[in-house]
Amino acid sequence: MNRRGFTLIELLVVIAIIAILAAILFPVFAQAKTAAKKTQQLSNAKQVTLGILMYSGDVDDKAPSLTQKDGGGFPSYDWQLDMTWAQMIAPYTKNWAILRNPGDGKGNDATSMTNMGYPTTATGRQREYALGLNSGLGYNYMAYSPMTSPLAEFVPVGFSQVTEPASALMLADSIWDKSGTAPTGGGNWFIEAPHWAFSGTAFWFGGWKPNQPTNWLQWGGVYPFFSGKTNVSFGDGHAKSMSIGNLLAGVSLSADGGTVLGVNNQDLYVWDRGQ
Repeated sequence: MNRRGFTLIELLVVIAIIAILAAILFPVFAQAKTAAKKTQQLSNAKQVTLGILMYSGDVDDKAPSLTQKDGGGFPSYDWQLDMTWAQMIAPYTKNWAILRNPGDGKGNDATSMTNMGYPTTATGRQREYALGLNSGLGYNYMAYSPMTSPLAEFVPVGFSQVTEPASALMLADSIWDKSGTAPTGGGNWFIEAPHWAFSGTAFWFGGWKPNQPTNWLQWGGVYPFFSGKTNVSFGDGHAKSMSIGNLLAGVSLSADGGTVLGVNNQDLYVWDRGQ
């Protein structure tokens, strides 16, 4: 029997073909993985929003407060006294995992505890408070729970005040902070509207900083984890992906694009309650 191995040229050709196939397929696999994570996060956004709507049905149609302190007043940021919106709706969602964004590799329980200075072994209400503050979905507090009272507390609105719920943004993929231009620390329980106009809030964090890429408020705490898009939900319960540019619809920017001057078209602006 005549046996013959590969020649060097044949071996190099096979290696080259494999390399070409790998170069073609690896990006496809990466895109498929990203698409799967995007779909999962979109499902999370919808489930959490439905939890908020179910909660409101049991509390006189009120949206949850961004964070609420026992006895009222400005939040203490003490887990024994305060409760986040995520804790309020927990009996309806029954799953803390849906507050984790699968596209954010920095979000996990240990990071949440570290952000708050808690031991990683924290349990019960302390753990849930940290997870609530570190939600991968940020709450549009300026529309649904503005800080309006003399006591500087977050006051939830009634859904009867949300006149156009299908265009009233409620949640979006969020970040805790930035390290350079990259997100770090997991998610954040609130997001900031581009401008205070039509919000009813008396206190805010200053709006978006579009030309400050190292600032976590560059896009108000919103972050486009998925091919330049972020998952958002609305007051009627539906969720979809949107670009940062679409989230700035109806907004006036300074000539250099770095400052949000106001809202010039409320019909296009998705951050209010549709008033």
